[in-house]
Amino acid sequence: MKRLTPWNLPLSGILVLALAACGGDNAETPDLLECGPGTELSGGACVLAENTCGAGLTLNDNDQCVPTDELCGDETVYDTESGTCVGPEEIVCGEGTIEIDGRCLVDNPLTCGEDTVLANGQCELTEEVCGEGTEFADAGCALIGETVCADRTVFDVALGKCVDLGNVVCSDDTFEVENRCISVDTVADNLASSADVVYAEGGDNALTIPALESSLVFAGTIEADDAGQHEFTLTAEVGDWFELTVFTRGLPSPMAIITNDDGYDRATSSGISNVAQRTFALPADGDYTVTIANALNELNGTANSGDGTWAYVAQINRIEAPAPRPWPGIEAVASGDLSELTENLYQVEFPADFNLAMSIDMLGADAQAVVDQWASLSEFTESFDLEEGDTFVPERPASGQPIFLLFDTERQTGPSTAFAISTQRAVDVDVDDTYEYEVVAQPGQMLRLGYTSSNPSSFSTIFTISKNGEELAYYEDVYPVDHPTTYYDTEMYFFAAEGGTYTIAMTNDNWAATIYDFVPVNIFIDPTPINVTGGGNFSFSREERLDSGDLEFYRIDVAAPVGFEGVLRTGGIIYDEVEEEWIEDDNNPGDGNPNGAILGSDNLVSHQFFGTGTFELLEFTLLTPGSYIFAISAYEALTQGYTLELNATERQALVPEEIISEPFTLETYDLIRGSAEFAEGESATIRIYNPDDVVIFEAEASGEYEFLELAPGPGEYRVELVNETEDAILRPTYEFEGVTDADFFEASLGSLDLGTTGAYAAGDRNYYLFRVRDAMLISMTFSVAQGEAISTKVFSRASRNTLREQVGNLINFEDLYASNDLIIVEVVANSVLADGYSFDLDFDEVTGVPSVNVSETADAPIVDNTPSGTVRNLTTLGCVVVSEITVDVDISHNWIGDVVMELTSPSGTTVRLHSRSGGSSDDIVGNYPGDITPNESLDAFIGESGQGDWTLYVADVSGGIAGTLNSWGINLTCGT
Repeated sequence: MKRLTPWNLPLSGILVLALAACGGDNAETPDLLECGPGTELSGGACVLAENTCGAGLTLNDNDQCVPTDELCGDETVYDTESGTCVGPEEIVCGEGTIEIDGRCLVDNPLTCGEDTVLANGQCELTEEVCGEGTEFADAGCALIGETVCADRTVFDVALGKCVDLGNVVCSDDTFEVENRCISVDTVADNLASSADVVYAEGGDNALTIPALESSLVFAGTIEADDAGQHEFTLTAEVGDWFELTVFTRGLPSPMAIITNDDGYDRATSSGISNVAQRTFALPADGDYTVTIANALNELNGTANSGDGTWAYVAQINRIEAPAPRPWPGIEAVASGDLSELTENLYQVEFPADFNLAMSIDMLGADAQAVVDQWASLSEFTESFDLEEGDTFVPERPASGQPIFLLFDTERQTGPSTAFAISTQRAVDVDVDDTYEYEVVAQPGQMLRLGYTSSNPSSFSTIFTISKNGEELAYYEDVYPVDHPTTYYDTEMYFFAAEGGTYTIAMTNDNWAATIYDFVPVNIFIDPTPINVTGGGNFSFSREERLDSGDLEFYRIDVAAPVGFEGVLRTGGIIYDEVEEEWIEDDNNPGDGNPNGAILGSDNLVSHQFFGTGTFELLEFTLLTPGSYIFAISAYEALTQGYTLELNATERQALVPEEIISEPFTLETYDLIRGSAEFAEGESATIRIYNPDDVVIFEAEASGEYEFLELAPGPGEYRVELVNETEDAILRPTYEFEGVTDADFFEASLGSLDLGTTGAYAAGDRNYYLFRVRDAMLISMTFSVAQGEAISTKVFSRASRNTLREQVGNLINFEDLYASNDLIIVEVVANSVLADGYSFDLDFDEVTGVPSVNVSETADAPIVDNTPSGTVRNLTTLGCVVVSEITVDVDISHNWIGDVVMELTSPSGTTVRLHSRSGGSSDDIVGNYPGDITPNESLDAFIGESGQGDWTLYVADVSGGIAGTLNSWGINLTCGT
């Protein structure tokens, strides 16, 4: 329903124009009424059943109150039987009216709302019975005494009380004027008949804003073959307020646009309606262009469309500038509707010690919003575009006087135009000063932490987040969200795992500049929850685009320890049987480059997944219990979204100081076999106790760790896995087993055939023990049928090292050196074996003192200023005890004063060969200790086992020059 206030279009004028259409100057004959109790029909109205007539009525010979003759128009007379003015049998109706049932009625009758009825060409209340406390007066009901109804209310004769004028509901094609529904077409036609300015092609088409309580009407007709727009020139002064209403006469979507050369640009709603209306406040003196156009054309960017030629008429009414509302301050929120301009003018008083930062917490999706700043109601300052989530700081005038803010829209495409604005302190932070504030988060939320300032490019900051005095996160070199480059981090993400009140401290780390108008920008994000249990599969898809650098969060809630494998992809993937890996599906390649990361409650990234394709393979283990964040980002935009697939399996866990203990009852030469797999950076202690509770084996286990230990006598043995940390939960997968069916042999010169028969399931194991008392060279051959596979491992009890291991269907180990040792052989079926496997051994004499020489051409880069360095391994076999050792090295480097080099034996002993000596000397080439004197003596290795992995570590620990490890080798002389 449209409304025009009385000064827009006076009711008397509307009624006169509407009624004049029926029979010239004659009034339209009213409809017949049904009268209520205590009244009777007389003179076309319901009146009290009394003999006294009111004004405009006279008493006839039958004691009835009837209209005077003057009330009946030309060619009509009063009919006492019907109580109405009637005309001749062939009534002639005036222009704009039609004859219905012998009466002249306005063409295109109105549709009246609930509780109203069509009468006299307009919608009026249905009830005409005077209630208690009223009396008949002027052919109607009025209150008795001095009681009157307030403005915009009317007395309801049926209810006997004052009610709001809203009880008259007008349809979309009408205007409500003082509780009367008037046709839009009628209003438009009447306005057009009295237009002050009619558009003329090539004319000046000049408009001025009228005085208060008067109006200016302009009109025009847009032809089907023209540009679809008419332009007028409006002359105005700064601070002018007016309302503009545009009606169409033939096309139901008018739009008015007002612009000037200084960038002012405002328009009426672009919604589809036959009326457009809004209020304007002009910021400058001078001429403005008023453009009348079709809203559909403006939205679609097309020329004139529709059903050809269409006409319009518009009305301008000056209004007084509204009284400004006081800004609600820091503790409150300013809210309203951008389409109600007169309600959106605020007066802002500035506090003495800080500025005000205004955050756009909510903004309707249909509003292209702006805020105008005024120094006074007649002095415009500047305008800011607004977006939801933005923060702006109004400029404090040097005078210290208040300012005025007017919230408005440039364009409105629909009804969603509400807004809500909160206020924060905008503070200045000097160099090395710290500003603290608090935020409250719900458990499991992500906090996107950023800030703005009025000097965004001149400084950096340090942020810390703490709770109850404990620091939880630290961020440095953080630049504001409006920093002009993207090189620096502009936003930080914090995982509020427990929720609650967090204290955020920002320190100005810039060396010289004060941070002006610092304003926190805090946004809470609720990640998609994933409740996981072992054995569960989870899949999530996002179809919307994820732009480069944007993040999407999932919260993984873990009740029991689980490990994950999965994939993050934008297209399809298939398994390559040859390469034994997942690869991109060329038929469904996807796009972009997705990355993933796991964030724990300590806000440290425990796993990161980066790649260069359209998918990432994921494999990680989670702590328990607790919640974790899986963050997905796009290195390159994912225009078609992504799919996340996870498969969870149960894992075991060790809390701090926890001991896992397993007992085994064993006989002499039985075995204890164990394996453990740890997450990156984790380790635990493994100990084996004999029946006397004495430790016979101890090792620090990490990564993928395995061991075999011999029971030297009968009794109960105990294996312990110990988490000796104070605050870390370990997440290993472990398995311990007592092997009581191992085959034992005393080794002697000659051959053995230990082949087996019968079916084996995948994973079945056999163990063999060979006691070697004298020095021997051992050769072993294993084989299974074609298409089957086994894995074999040869283990030295003396050195506790794995001497050889291999997987296949034909395996040959030659010249294994052993002396005074127990050799343990493990055979595992990697597949189903239809008829066992063959196992042949040869034990041969050793002649002379054995020596072992191993080397490699590495060509490995030594990266400049990288303490993690280059690490290489060489495996030596057949050396029970080291009696002599030398090391060959070939390193190219132009500044060996930056180089550190160390060698670590299979037993874990480390000797430093080079320690930043030599200054700018070139290269390290030669033999330790033959040509080059080591920093520490190689004699530390004498007497140790020489069998296993030797590790060389080379690093450049200072900036400037890189190098290359060309080759290296180990030369061992072995004893028995």
